Amino acid sequence: MQDLSGLTNFFHITLTNAAGVIALDRDQTFCPNSAAVAARPDAVQNSSFPTACATNPFALGALWGINTGWAAPVNSSETFRPDIPNGEYTATISVNEPYRGFLDMPAEVKVVHVTVRTISQGPVTPAGPASHPAGVPSADPPHHAPSAARAPSTAKASHQRPDLRPLPPKGLAIDSRNGRDHVIFSATVWNAGPAPMIVRGYRRPGQDVMDAYQYAVDGSGRPSGFEQVGTMEWDARRGHEHWHFTDFARYSLLGADQQEIVRSQKEAFCLANTDAVDTLVDNASLDPGNRDLHSSCGNVSSLAVSQALAVGWGDTYAQTLPGQSFDVTDLPNGEYFVEIIANPNGNLVETTGSNNRVIRKIVLGGTAGARTITVPPYGSVIES
Repeated sequence: MQDLSGLTNFFHITLTNAAGVIALDRDQTFCPNSAAVAARPDAVQNSSFPTACATNPFALGALWGINTGWAAPVNSSETFRPDIPNGEYTATISVNEPYRGFLDMPAEVKVVHVTVRTISQGPVTPAGPASHPAGVPSADPPHHAPSAARAPSTAKASHQRPDLRPLPPKGLAIDSRNGRDHVIFSATVWNAGPAPMIVRGYRRPGQDVMDAYQYAVDGSGRPSGFEQVGTMEWDARRGHEHWHFTDFARYSLLGADQQEIVRSQKEAFCLANTDAVDTLVDNASLDPGNRDLHSSCGNVSSLAVSQALAVGWGDTYAQTLPGQSFDVTDLPNGEYFVEIIANPNGNLVETTGSNNRVIRKIVLGGTAGARTITVPPYGSVIES
């Protein structure tokens, strides 16, 4: 396998039209976790496996499987959209070796008749916000925000803490517009555990500011204390319009001497579990619940919000806007480094802060308005 997105070349699929011409002939990766459901009444009702496979090229570990009595679709990938004309087709599917022999599956070919036609689809309405992220311990918030940080009510030895770690930046490219050249990229910070990172904000009366508190959990996953770790601010800009926690990550462009040249203006975040990074670590969440920004970011009238990063999961932000991306128009060609630091001011309570920084080398070339970027492999990962 080249990554952790699924079992590579698990299925073989063909589509043949009414004239006997093959319109599609391909192998298909299989993610047994994606969209799996209990398929009979005697099956366990909660899966023993995560709800997705990894999409991040820097994912570190994955747990895959299908419970007895459960079923998973052959293909649930949004990227698999074959360009074939309308008409009647015969589809065949089989399991390739070595999977078939390893899993002791019969050498069967399944056949289904398929009608392909073009339809129009209206806009999709996003799901509304969840009242509380699934899988995150609940605790009754104070009736009003405390005026100062409070020490946990139980001994600190009973606390379990998160461990925030950045992954190397990915998707590095040049965006040239309006006469300026910018390095764009995506950055992921993930939680290696053993406890979820839970940050809750409580609104100051009459202000678009919340006081943010990090909640600790004990060995049983129950809330065991909290302390103030910063603030949350309302971002009213179009396309945002939610509450941001103001101390989570920092992005910088460094010179060849690893001294900062440009710092991203991205300083505030709404936390969501966008990437399964390592679902094999202790206490990893199988279904973290808050998988998008609608689930935990609140609205303009919110009095409190709860944001969390589950164990084994990461939050990815794309830095594509001017100010967030790095303006390199006037920089000379040569070697640079993109730096990501998690918990840059140390306000969040972690097991350790020694693994909060990662850098990745890039090489700038070309001329103004037509800059180029070369991204060397990072370890075994060949990805821009």
